[in-house]
Amino acid sequence: MKKLKRIVMVNWYLFEAEEWDVEGNVALVGKNGSGKSSFIDAIQLVMLGGNQGDWKPNAKAPSKSDKRNIRGYVLGIVKDEEAIGDSRDYQPREDALSRIVLVFEDEATGESISVGGAFSARRSDPHAEIEGYFIASGLDMHVVDLLDENQCVRPYSEVKAFCKQHTRDGDLYTFAHEPKKVMEQLMYSLGPEGRPTVLTKFRRAFKQSINMSGLEGSVSDFVKSSI
Repeated sequence: MKKLKRIVMVNWYLFEAEEWDVEGNVALVGKNGSGKSSFIDAIQLVMLGGNQGDWKPNAKAPSKSDKRNIRGYVLGIVKDEEAIGDSRDYQPREDALSRIVLVFEDEATGESISVGGAFSARRSDPHAEIEGYFIASGLDMHVVDLLDENQCVRPYSEVKAFCKQHTRDGDLYTFAHEPKKVMEQLMYSLGPEGRPTVLTKFRRAFKQSINMSGLEGSVSDFVKSSI
């Protein structure tokens, strides 16, 4: 079994360059606008390989007018007075490169697997760019691996070169914006040895977990319909 052990974010929502180790059961607690949903949305974006049809940012928001998107997260656009004080529309970044990495650990072998996505956005452009994804077996990434000596975000080409330098031949997979290919490889890299998870089942179960819908009927019915 592979379990999530670290979340790394660079230029995502209000987080500049941060990492958090994950151990055991974890709860996200904080006031509105503090970034709880941004964690879930970052994990979604990586695990779904950038499939924006499946990606549901801020899925449990009571108001559907809160339409978050990749560009807003990369530039750090927030519209919550409690989060940023007097300004209703805080704009901390004119343009930005964003990196999200999820580090998993194989409980049997102790080997790490780093799964990451690279994104960019400019304030002058209404759309964000999904630069690419990578899956690196045997690589235990930290936030410092995504920054250069001046603490600036490394271009995606340099991130890929770093991954290649620190992985064995055949253990690095890189992708453009190819959601299906990313998720298919994830099923192999994170699934049981020799028994990759069925992609359609993963998508259905993952989306259900993000929606966090209430349990109606029996547990058996829930498993049959949602898992």
